[in-house]
Amino acid sequence: MKFRIKVLSAAVMILAAHHATAGDTKNHAAIDRALGLIQQNSGAFKLAAGSSTVSTSARASGATAPSSAATGDQFQAKDVIVDRDGTEHVRFTRTYNGLPVIGGDTVVHSYHGQLKQASLSQNSAINLTQSAAGSAAGGVPNAHITAASAASIANSNFGGTVKETVAPKLVVFARNTKPILAYEVLVTGQVEGLTKNLTPSARKQLKSSLFYISADTGAVLDREEKIQPVAATGTGKTLYLGTVTLTTDLTSGKYSLKDPSRGNGEVRDANNAPEPYYTSDFATIASGSTAFTNTTNIFGDGTATNRSTAAADIAYGLAKTWDFYKNTQGRNGIFNDGKGVVSYAHLDQGYDNAFWSDYSKSMYYGDGSGGTTGFKPVVALDVAGHEMTHGVTSATSALAYNHKDSGGLNEGASDIMGTSVEFYGATSSHPGNYLIGEDVEVDPKNGTNALRWMFKPSLDKETTVRTFTDGTKGSFGSFDCLPAGGFATGEKFWRASSGTLYGNYDPHYTSGVANHFFYLLSEGAVVPTGFTSTLTPSSLVCNGNTALTAIGHDKAAKIWYKALTQYFTSGTTYAQARAATLTAATDLYGAASTEYKAVAAAWSAVSVN
Repeated sequence: MKFRIKVLSAAVMILAAHHATAGDTKNHAAIDRALGLIQQNSGAFKLAAGSSTVSTSARASGATAPSSAATGDQFQAKDVIVDRDGTEHVRFTRTYNGLPVIGGDTVVHSYHGQLKQASLSQNSAINLTQSAAGSAAGGVPNAHITAASAASIANSNFGGTVKETVAPKLVVFARNTKPILAYEVLVTGQVEGLTKNLTPSARKQLKSSLFYISADTGAVLDREEKIQPVAATGTGKTLYLGTVTLTTDLTSGKYSLKDPSRGNGEVRDANNAPEPYYTSDFATIASGSTAFTNTTNIFGDGTATNRSTAAADIAYGLAKTWDFYKNTQGRNGIFNDGKGVVSYAHLDQGYDNAFWSDYSKSMYYGDGSGGTTGFKPVVALDVAGHEMTHGVTSATSALAYNHKDSGGLNEGASDIMGTSVEFYGATSSHPGNYLIGEDVEVDPKNGTNALRWMFKPSLDKETTVRTFTDGTKGSFGSFDCLPAGGFATGEKFWRASSGTLYGNYDPHYTSGVANHFFYLLSEGAVVPTGFTSTLTPSSLVCNGNTALTAIGHDKAAKIWYKALTQYFTSGTTYAQARAATLTAATDLYGAASTEYKAVAAAWSAVSVN
C-alpha cells in the first residue's frame, strides 16, 4: 500500500492511501482534490476545531491512548469512483487522534473541483473532554472504565456461549450521535439455533458480534453482527440449475474449480470442518480444505451425494455474480481490484446456512439439514449473489450490520443484488423471480415457498405472539412498511428459557422495507403469479397508491448500486437511503425523469417519506 501525505493547514493534516491500480495517478489526483474540499468545507465534514498537527502513526491495538502525539482528524481513502461525466466520488474512513472513528466515514462528491455533496453519518465535530493525563498522551481522555470491564459487558450482552473475546480497542463512536470515547469489543461464540418456525433447536450456531461500549458509562452503544448469513470451460451438473457451463483451471492434467478469468476465485471443499467460532478457526478451515479436481472437466452429477454438485452450483453463482457486477455496474470483483475470493462448500454437518465473513474475506456454504425444519444445500444462485454482495457492501459503504436501519439496508442490499444476479444468470429451467432462497426449501409448495418474499415481506410473519423484554407483545417477521421513527429507536428482544437472545429487529426482518421498495420500483403494485388468490395490488402498498410506475429491475438495480457504493455510509438510515437513491436517480436519469419520480413513489409506498 502506498501512502501520500498532504498538509492542508496548521490545524489539520489529512492522510490519503489507496491500493495502486492502473488508474493510480488519476485516483491520487481525485483524492487530493477531495482532501482539499474537506479542508475548505470543514463544517460540512464535521472537522474538529483547534487540532494541532497530526502524525500518521496508528494507535497501538488495545492501548488506552494513541501511540503517538498525533491529534486531529485524519482521512484515509478507501474507494474512488469517477462517473462518465467526470463527477468524482471519493470515500474515506476517518481517525481522530489516531483512534478509528466509527461512523466517521464520508464520501466527497465533486464535479470539476466543486463540492456537490457530502455523505456522512457523523452529525457533529469531535470534541472529547480531556483530562491532564489524556492531554499528555495525545489529546484523548482517559477511559472511565477499563478494557477488561468493557469486555465483561460485551460478554454479558452476547446472549450465548462465549468462545473468544478479542482484546478491546479504544475508538471514537460517532454514528448518528454525539461523538464519544468507546471500546470496540469483538465476541465470538455459540447461540442456540432456530428452526424455520423460529423455535429454539438443540443445534448451536456460530455468532460473532462487534460491540461498542461507552468508555464513560459502560453503556452498549451499538452491536454489529459480523457473520452475515442467508442466508477452462467445463460442465457443472448442478442441484438447482441443471447443466451449466463453468470456467475452470487446468494444471498438471487436472481441472479444478478455480476461475482464472474472474480473478482466480476458487471453490474449495471445507471437508465438513466445524463452524469457525474462534478467529483462528478460519485459518484451520483454509488449511484443511481441498480443491475440487478431476480429469474430465465435469463437476457434479445433479445429486447432493456427489460432493462436486453443490460446488458446481456455487461456482456458477460466483461467476454470474462477478459478471453481473462487471457487465452491468462496471465493478471488477468484490473489492473492485480484479481479484477473486475463496468460497468453501460443505461447511460443518447439516449446516442450514451460508455466510460471508469480513474477517477471512471468504464465503462459506452449508449442506442443509433437510427434514421439516431444515433446508436443502444452501448453494442457490441468489444465495451466491447475496453473500458476495455482503462483501461489496463491506468494501464500500460498510453499512453497520446492527438492529437499526443500516442493518436492514445491509441485508436488503444483498437480497436486492442477489435477486438481480438471479435475473442476470437465469436459465431456461430457472427464470429470475423475487423470492429469496426458494430453491433451498425442502417443501417448495408449488413455487410459493421461500426464505423471504420481496413483494410482501410480512408473508414470513409467525402466528405465535411473544412477550418482549420491554413488556410489549408481538410476532417475529419482516416489515412491509417503515415504522414511525424507523428502527433506530431501540431493540425488541425475546429471551427463550435457555437465555438465548433473539431480535425482532434482526436485519433479515428490517430488510423487508428495502426489499419491498425494490420490488415496487421494479414491477409496480403487481401481484406475482401464484399469489393472486391471497394478495391484491392494494395489499402490496402501505399508502394505498397502486398506480406506481415500474422501471424494471435493471434500472432499479443501477440506482440501488450507485446509492450503495457512492452515497450510503455506515450509518445510513431509511430516510437517508431515500435521499441517496433519489440523488442516484438524478445522476443516472435526471431530476425530472420518470425514474426519479418512480423512486420517490416507491419509497412513499413503503412509508419512507
